[in-house]
Amino acid sequence: MYAMQKSTILLALIVVLFFSCTREPVKPVVNNGIFLNEVAAKGSDWLEIYNGTGASVNLSGYMVYDDPTMKFTLPSINIAAGGFAILYCDGTGIGDHTSFGLSSIGETIFLEDPKGTLVDQVDYPAMSGSQSYARFPDGTGDWKITGAPTQNASNGDGAFASLR
Repeated sequence: MYAMQKSTILLALIVVLFFSCTREPVKPVVNNGIFLNEVAAKGSDWLEIYNGTGASVNLSGYMVYDDPTMKFTLPSINIAAGGFAILYCDGTGIGDHTSFGLSSIGETIFLEDPKGTLVDQVDYPAMSGSQSYARFPDGTGDWKITGAPTQNASNGDGAFASLR
């Protein structure tokens, strides 16, 4: 009986150590005016980045990922002030096509600047093929499921697009 309790405790300790060592430490989000703005994860997967600054920004060196061990480094993509960039999440890893796909049941997406500072993240829920998960208004507002994706355009104020 004592040996069984000892092995159970040892197994529990191993499980706790394994999960605590394989996760990346939680980083604080340090906003720099570049935001994840919209996600579509059913069918043609894509995510939208919004430039909320007053100047054009080049995303070269920024990293986006759903798994901290497999970060996709963005190429030279210019976003005008108040503009948008679309990343296609199809697993090809070339140009504006990320090296990962998006889970249709929901997950967390992270965005880091070239120095590795976490500048934004979103935990998106499961969606149908005609929906996206978007911020209303762009960049700073609440996230809502919408039945009217606005790829590469303003999400508006969300008064009519929100489904929940």
